[in-house]
This record gives sequence, C-alpha cells and structure tokens, in this order.
Amino acid sequence: AAMSQRALRRGLTVASPRALRRELTGASPLDDYSPSPRSSPSQARSLSRSLSIRQGRFLAGSPTSPAQWAVALATATGEAAVDDISAAEAAEQLSAPGWHERKAALITLSELPPQEVQSYATAVMELLSNDPETRVRVSAADCLGRLEKCPAKCVDALVAALSDSQAVLRQASARALGCLKAGQAAQHVADLLEDGDSVVQREASAALGAMGPALAGTATLEKLKHSDADVRAWARRAVVRMKALHDDSSGRSVFNQLHPHLEGVLAHPSSAVRA
Repeated sequence: AAMSQRALRRGLTVASPRALRRELTGASPLDDYSPSPRSSPSQARSLSRSLSIRQGRFLAGSPTSPAQWAVALATATGEAAVDDISAAEAAEQLSAPGWHERKAALITLSELPPQEVQSYATAVMELLSNDPETRVRVSAADCLGRLEKCPAKCVDALVAALSDSQAVLRQASARALGCLKAGQAAQHVADLLEDGDSVVQREASAALGAMGPALAGTATLEKLKHSDADVRAWARRAVVRMKALHDDSSGRSVFNQLHPHLEGVLAHPSSAVRA
C-alpha cells in the first residue's frame, strides 16, 4: 500500500516492477546491469488497484482504450498479462498524443524480449531525440539499452543525449550505453566523469565498468590521470567494476595498466564513490 501511495503522489501512471523500483527507491545504477526480481504479488495487486481507482483522474492523454489499458496495467503489475502484449501493439502507442501513453509503451517494450523489439529501435530512437517530454526520452534511452543489438544510429542518438541539459537524461543515456557495451562511445561516457551531477558521474563510472577494459580501458586510464581528485576517484571505481565483471583475458594488457589505480577507492571521502 505504501508503494502505491508513493506512486500516486509522484504522479506515476504506469511502471514496470524494475522501472517502478528505480523511480521510487533510487536504486543503484549497478542494479540495472543485472536482472532484478519482479514485484511481489501483493505489491502488484496494490498498484493495480491504485491504477484502477485512478481511472477517472488520469491526465489528458492517459490510456483509455482496452488495448491501451492492457499495455499500461500489464506493465504496471508485472504479471503474466504482459506476455499477451505484442511489440507491435505496444509500438502503436509510440506516436500517441499523450506523453503518458508514449512512456507506457516504451516501458512495455523494455519488458518484452529484445528480439521482438529490435525492429522498432528507430521509432524509439526518434522519441529519444525529439520527444518534448523528458520522461519519455528517459524511457526511450532505457528501452534502447535493453536491446541485444543496437543500430549504430541509435548509439549515436544516445551519445548525443549525453550532452543534454537534463541530468536525468544524461544518466539514462550513460546507463544504456553501458548495458549495450558500446565501446565506440567509451570516451564520451568517460567525459561524464567530469559532470557536475554526482549521479551522472556514478552512472558513467558504472557504464565504463560494464564495458570492460578492452572497450573502455583507454578512456578510463585517461581520467585516472585527471587533475581533479573526484574525477580520478570515479575512474578508479570504474576500474573496480571492470575487475568484478571482466577479470579474465579480455583487455588484459590495458587492465594491467589500470590495476595499480585500485587503491584509494574505499578510503575516498565521498560515500557515493565508496559505494
């Protein structure tokens, strides 16, 4: 009940268990690089009831047709009903007039098997680049990050979003590039270690770690030599992440150069870096 009430106060129309957990709990960005559990049945029922009660109070552009409600509610509850929604049905709502509908469709696509969503990558990219609502653009970045293979033009769109004025979009784009292990964007992601927003820095550090030494080692090594102590600390944290995920022969020569910089992470004065 507490979760549903918080969702109502935040004005959330629909969210998958993973997205809802991120929005309500501020989960660590590292959690998005590994599968997360679905919400409990009681949480799902509670959220479903709350959304049903809210039917008459949705903002303009909210789901109204049975098909739209199926997308929204199945995504919100995280129950098996989402399996009955095809990528094509969800994609139809990407051009809906209301941002709630577009966001709901993107979240639904994010929960479907990547191979079913692949053909809609360009449509998702268009929302990332051009949608007037930041929340839709963030969901589009998350959706692209869950594809198994992202077209080069979509990676370019994510890179462009790294310089957006909205920190939340920079965060989501860095996270998506890390999930995709888009090594061609490593230098752009590494530059975010100098961002003025600590959450953006954290996401960039996690993304570099996910890419690994073979793809992001050189860009990370450059930041380890930065004059700013905080930037160096975030780069060292990326190296720690690389060691945890890629402690094998991949990028061994680069990793050997990075390894000496591991010291000092746990002693850093910033709790965000130590975490």
